Amino acid sequence: MTRWSLLLSTVRFHWRSNLAVGLGVVAATAVITGALVVGDSVQTSLLQMHLDRLGRVDMAIIGRDRFVREDLAGEIQQAVGGHVEVAPLMMVRGSLETGGADAVGERTGLRVGGVMVYGVDTRFWQLTQHGKLEPPQPGEVLLSEGVASQLGETIQPGEDVRLWMEMPNFIPRDSLLGERDNDTIDLPLKVRAVVGASDPVARRGVGRFDLNPSQQLPKVAFVALSTLQETFRLQKRRVRNREQRRTDEYPARVNTMVVAGGTPQLVAEAMKTVITLDDLGLSLRRLEKRGYVALESNRMVLDDVVVASADPVEAVKSRVLVHLANRLSNADDPSKYSMYSIVGGLEAREVAAAPFGPFTADTSDAISDLPDDGVVINRWLADDLGLEVGGRMKMTYHLVGSHGELPEEVRTFRVHAVVELSGPAEDRGLTPHVPGITDVRTFRDWRQPFEMDLDALTDRDDDYWDNHRATPKAFVTRRAAVGMWESRYGKSTSLRIAIDPADAEAVAELDKTILANINLPALGLAVQPVKEHGVRAASGTTPFSGLFVGFSVFLIGAATILVGLLFRLGIERRVRSTGLVLALGFPIRLVLLLFVAEGAVVVTIGGAAGAMAGVAYAHLMVYGLTHWWVGAVGTSFLEVDVQVPSLLAGFAISAGVAILAILLAARGLLKVPSRGLLAGIVRRGVGQAVAGDRSRRVFWVSSGCVCVGLLAATLTPDALLSQEAFSGLSVRIVVFFVLGMSSLVASIAVLAVLLGKKRDGGLDGQGTVALVRLGFRNAARHRARSVLSVAMIASAAFLITAVASGRRDPVAEWPDRSTGAGGFLLVAESSQSLVYDPGTLNGQAELELSEGLPADQAALLETVDLHSFRVKAGEESSCLNLYQTRLPTILGMGRRTIDRGGFRFVGATEDNPWKLLEEMPKSATVPGAGSLPVFPVVGDMNTLQYSLHKGVGDRIAYPTEEAPTLWLEIVGMLDASVFQGVLVMSDAHFRAAFPEEVGFRYFLVGDTRFGDAGESPGDLDDLNRVRSGQLELLEAKLGEYGFDAEPVVDRLGRFLSVQNTYLTTFQVLGGLGLLLGTIGLGTVMQRNVLERRSELALLRAVGFRRSGLRWLVLSENAFLLGWGLFSGTLSALLAMSPHLATAGADVSELTRGLGQLLCGVVVVGMLAAGLAVAEAVRTPLVASLRSE
Repeated sequence: MTRWSLLLSTVRFHWRSNLAVGLGVVAATAVITGALVVGDSVQTSLLQMHLDRLGRVDMAIIGRDRFVREDLAGEIQQAVGGHVEVAPLMMVRGSLETGGADAVGERTGLRVGGVMVYGVDTRFWQLTQHGKLEPPQPGEVLLSEGVASQLGETIQPGEDVRLWMEMPNFIPRDSLLGERDNDTIDLPLKVRAVVGASDPVARRGVGRFDLNPSQQLPKVAFVALSTLQETFRLQKRRVRNREQRRTDEYPARVNTMVVAGGTPQLVAEAMKTVITLDDLGLSLRRLEKRGYVALESNRMVLDDVVVASADPVEAVKSRVLVHLANRLSNADDPSKYSMYSIVGGLEAREVAAAPFGPFTADTSDAISDLPDDGVVINRWLADDLGLEVGGRMKMTYHLVGSHGELPEEVRTFRVHAVVELSGPAEDRGLTPHVPGITDVRTFRDWRQPFEMDLDALTDRDDDYWDNHRATPKAFVTRRAAVGMWESRYGKSTSLRIAIDPADAEAVAELDKTILANINLPALGLAVQPVKEHGVRAASGTTPFSGLFVGFSVFLIGAATILVGLLFRLGIERRVRSTGLVLALGFPIRLVLLLFVAEGAVVVTIGGAAGAMAGVAYAHLMVYGLTHWWVGAVGTSFLEVDVQVPSLLAGFAISAGVAILAILLAARGLLKVPSRGLLAGIVRRGVGQAVAGDRSRRVFWVSSGCVCVGLLAATLTPDALLSQEAFSGLSVRIVVFFVLGMSSLVASIAVLAVLLGKKRDGGLDGQGTVALVRLGFRNAARHRARSVLSVAMIASAAFLITAVASGRRDPVAEWPDRSTGAGGFLLVAESSQSLVYDPGTLNGQAELELSEGLPADQAALLETVDLHSFRVKAGEESSCLNLYQTRLPTILGMGRRTIDRGGFRFVGATEDNPWKLLEEMPKSATVPGAGSLPVFPVVGDMNTLQYSLHKGVGDRIAYPTEEAPTLWLEIVGMLDASVFQGVLVMSDAHFRAAFPEEVGFRYFLVGDTRFGDAGESPGDLDDLNRVRSGQLELLEAKLGEYGFDAEPVVDRLGRFLSVQNTYLTTFQVLGGLGLLLGTIGLGTVMQRNVLERRSELALLRAVGFRRSGLRWLVLSENAFLLGWGLFSGTLSALLAMSPHLATAGADVSELTRGLGQLLCGVVVVGMLAAGLAVAEAVRTPLVASLRSE
């Protein structure tokens, strides 16, 4: 017989024991392989969701507040050529309400905020996966599932709805001349369809269209492009210009284009060649009478990058910054004044010669030596104010405050010179063209940017406007002008260039030069490879393969231990044959090799079957993720994807672990001498005295830790216990967790000591009770084995209970400034920006929050503590998004909020870590980009560690690593806060970093009566009444801005639902591992019975019944199982007691889930012990006695 045939014969002969081992291998392999397949499935599903969502769209050009010509899309497509398609569309954020045109202006319908509204036509529709769904027609709207789910079942095709959107305004709304009133529009529409399950292709495709990767259902509404253009007055139209006596033609405009095909480089180059100044809101104003061309912007202020684009032009240039002064007056005689005059800031060297100068006064240049506190006025203003050289002029003007207010500033200048109203001083081109202001006939025809005192106008003011329009009356130095009126949008209102306006070729060359040198990405017109970004992001923030391996660690461990136990039990059944083989001269190494080879055959077969079973396990887990644990993934669009490398990896890992367990089991048996094996001995003797002493030492040390910990927890001041120990954990939590661990060790040590005691006397008693006591004593026969089994069960019970205890239900938490909610009651977001800060008295007055309120709501408003944040929209970076994120949303926090402090930081040593946001920005040198600012930011720990993979001190390039414009340095980390998914910087730094962002769109709402740190919980009903009252008041008053509020605890609950779902998943899979561990305990019992078969035979011989033997074995199993479960669970509850004592602990869910799990473990454990019972009662009496 060859070794191979011997091996196969052995496997076949011992098929029962090998089958049990194989099933253990199947379990381990299935879990490991299934976890790897789940990871592949999630990643593949994320990728497929992204591809389905975008359809054929590869890139996007998003102008946001820059509206380019609709024809630009076709021109880019033609310039690129090939099979590239470019579709124009409009993309605006809004809110949607139920109700038709008869409800316009009312706030009575159901509302959903944060809706992304797309204005589309067939060109866009052809690039999407739309199934049988047709694009919306004028007056119609298509709604996604995300919108419909929040509006409820009432929304059906044919229903009337209204869209609230922000009216586009070329001049920024938070600048002096920006439109502040009538800034939203209510558009009635009819629902064409709700994209849902009736059209699976559209549901996975256009129904989930989003340029940012996320598996959550987006809130999307599709409207006909022409409808949005007409609503915003951006359609192609012809308008009669009465001032210039001509008809102006305006092209149709869009703010977004999507591209199918090509590369970002090709599309960017093509856009560069066909884009026009008009697309950028720029114009070259020809002033033929003055002999120059002025570069102006429809935004009133030129971006610095626009001014820089004209640097290569070889011509004299003059930068101008003008401002509207409310009142110019004689500082010594206030009765002499002039209303609403333009004041210009000029650079002396740029206006020293024609065509921009000189400004002559008494044959000398009045501007060349103008000091910063001086002013040059024209003769008209000098006559109005009665001023001459040396006199003092007071200038009153508005500035735009950081919260939307318009404080009036006053500054006094000394008259440096008086110039005649002729030549360069009579140049209307100094003031850029502003529709509604510079092109009207009288002051009373102005589109008033703020409340104007028209009654104070004089006849001289009207005469000046009739004759000279917006020609400046006074001039200051450019440095003084920038110091007073510099905007975050730029430092120039126009750039005058000395080129002959009548020379068409020269003007065309100037146009070409500016476009060739302008930085389009800096203006927001960058080609974004959205599909490529999404493909990279599909790798995900959470490695689900590792996550499910971690969740199943006890299941894998229990299966591995079970494999070793079953194999050891199998070879112990043939212990005498093994001893005989060794006695015949076979070397131990060869016998060990045969055992391992036998195990390898079983492992190979079991591993192959387990890999197939792993696919079924993956299906079960994916079903759980999309049904039971959907909170962890937020989508039902997950599908199983089986990849061969994962099957092979799972097989290899489990096979290696199983063979190692088999090797250790076989080596343990072969350490027994052959003579002992022939006598049926399966283990070597153990030094009881040594083991007992060790157990006693462990017991005293661990008990001492428990006592010291209890004393420390009792005597230490509460303030010290509440301080942070490390990683956001308080001293109290650390102390009690050490207590729990120590009590666990002590309980196991107590068992070891008890089992190690000598028991030479007999047991008094009779019947079942005596048998149970005898069963308890039998646990000491194999003391080490019993202690190890209990330690495994107790450890599993401890970890599962501790993890399950970590669940939180923030709904029951009382507002506390030092928690993740920061003491706030509501968190809100608006679809449109609020220029005025509703957290200030001025903002509340401008937004009419207090008008028409009943007494109870007026009283409620007085105690509202509202904090507003600016928003730079980015990708969803919280734990709710499975995609890997690059650019999180950034919030700008005001100084009032920074000074307030609050929230829980990780590892912070400062009294108020928010103050770190106000530190001066650093600078970093980047090759090719020069020196870039580095702004300090704070983020939530979950966002930083799991989504962005960053920590305190790390930096984030913005917007990309390849072409950064600034850096964000993390200076603080929050613990489980409402700011999960965003980064926070100071408002001052935010306005410097993102000047294009207007107003406020994120809000935290508190109440001055609640939320102090450490405040004792009060009446929860009263708190809920205040919270619901605030929500109703603010949503009613700010509804037109899409103001959508929710309790902070609900927002935190959604974030925690992911954590709680992971905890539940771990509890379920860990519970399965614990169940498998109890089966292992049953295997240990069966092994014990096998070793004691002669004893059991003797008991039967002296008169014990079979039922008595059953009670004997079951009581031993129950004793060990109960000790392990009780000690592990109780120790874990002690460790988690600080958390369980808080209001946010979900005790009811813990009690229910843990009770079910432990009951199931006990039932399965006793059923598993039934195998040992069956072995005990069928022990052959005579044969067993003869072996004694």
